[in-house]
Amino acid sequence: MFEGKQVKIRKLAEKKKSGKIVQHLGDKDMNVVLAAVAGLGECGDETAYNALVPLLHNQNAPLRAAAAEALGKTGNSAASTHLRYQLKNESDPSVQKAIHSALTMLADAR
Repeated sequence: MFEGKQVKIRKLAEKKKSGKIVQHLGDKDMNVVLAAVAGLGECGDETAYNALVPLLHNQNAPLRAAAAEALGKTGNSAASTHLRYQLKNESDPSVQKAIHSALTMLADAR
């Protein structure tokens, strides 16, 4: 059942339907939520950006890391401000690494 949701999210991301992907951020299965975050990174539109930024402050470290990576993939240069702020306050090494990677992606996109 959850695998079906992940496939659905992937198809929505291919069609850039970020509004429908956002609905999966509240799913009880973390794998579905992480798939939704990744899908939003693929969409890269304003809806995706606005949904991803608050996730940088979530208490779940893997979710913060996924949100950082997704923001890097959006190519939205405004994301770098949020990522730099989070990096100053981030204590989890895996999230720090994801933020650095995202900042590199955004710099390369310019």
